[in-house]
Amino acid sequence: MKSRFRLLLAPAFAVLLSGCDASPGPLYLGQAPVVVSIEGREYRVWSRRTGAGGQVQVVRMGYVPRGQHAGLRLAMVAAAERATGCRVLLPSVEGDTGVINARIRCEE
Repeated sequence: MKSRFRLLLAPAFAVLLSGCDASPGPLYLGQAPVVVSIEGREYRVWSRRTGAGGQVQVVRMGYVPRGQHAGLRLAMVAAAERATGCRVLLPSVEGDTGVINARIRCEE
């Protein structure tokens, strides 16, 4: 009986997940993301600047199969730099291949 229940729940769960959209962290609420495409993958980028610096959050959209995550963090850094026109401070990058947060340094 339990396995039949799980089989019924799986499609419903998949439908719920397919309707999900990227949402930023609290620091970026109310801001529209900049959408960047790199190598066929879409990234949503939110940023908050203060003077010559600031913070950025990048969310990768779409599923990436296991074994294909190599290089995604670098692509996310590139998306952040493309969207903001600022340099990402690499030691500040935190997160995984789904969401990263980092500090940025911008030319004035």
